[in-house]
Amino acid sequence: WFNYLAFDVIGDLAFGAPFGMLSSGADIAEVRASADSPPVYASAIEILNRRGEVSAAIGILPALKPWASWMPDPFFRNGSKSVQQLAGIAIARVRERLERQPYGKDLENGRKDLLGRLMEGRDDNGAPLGREELTAEALTQLIAGSDTTSNSSCALLFHVVRTDGGRVLRRLQAELDAALPAGKDVPTFDDVRNLPYLQSVLNETLRHHSTSGIGLPRQIPADSAGITLHGHYFPPG
Repeated sequence: WFNYLAFDVIGDLAFGAPFGMLSSGADIAEVRASADSPPVYASAIEILNRRGEVSAAIGILPALKPWASWMPDPFFRNGSKSVQQLAGIAIARVRERLERQPYGKDLENGRKDLLGRLMEGRDDNGAPLGREELTAEALTQLIAGSDTTSNSSCALLFHVVRTDGGRVLRRLQAELDAALPAGKDVPTFDDVRNLPYLQSVLNETLRHHSTSGIGLPRQIPADSAGITLHGHYFPPG
C-alpha cells in the first residue's frame, strides 16, 4: 500500500492525475512503446524494482552494459526489458497528460502540476520543450519519487513500531495529537513542518535506511583544492 500511495502521489503531482492504484487496490500501469503504439498493462512496482536492481549491478560493472540484454541470465535480460518498460510508462503518462492539456492550455481545475510547469519552459530560441524532453523529465520523476518514497515510508513505520518497546510511537503520536487541529484528517505541510520529534524520526529513519541501496559516487572537481572529511584529505580528481 505504501507503493500504491507513492505512485498515486507522484502521478498527481507530476501529471495532474493519480495512477489509480489506491482506488483499485491493484498495481496496473499503462505502458506504450511510443505515443502512437497500442497500450499494454504491467506491474509498475515490479518494473521499477527490476530496473533498479539491474541498474545498480551495471553501475558497479559498467562493462556489462552493452551486453546486458543479450546475457542468458534472466536477471539481466528481464532487467534490461524493465528499463524500456519504465520508459514506456513515462511515454503513456505524457501522452495522456497532453491529451488532457495541450500546450498553452490549463487543466480544468486550474492546477499547475510539474509537467505543466515544464510545458511553460522555453529554450534559448523560445521554443517549448518537445515531447521527448517532457518524457525524459517524466521518467526522472517516476524514478525519483516512487519507490524511494515507498521504501522510506515502510522503513519509518517499521522502526517507529519496533523501536524501544513502542516508546517512539507513543511520543510521536503525542506530538502529532497536540499539534494537529481536531477533526482534520489530512494535515498540511505547515501543520507538521516545525515538529521537532517528527523531524528527528524522519532523519533517523533515513540514517538507518538509505533510499539508495548502494552509495552514490562522488568525485572531487579537478580544478578544486580538494576536500578534508573526518581528518582524511581527498585530492582533486
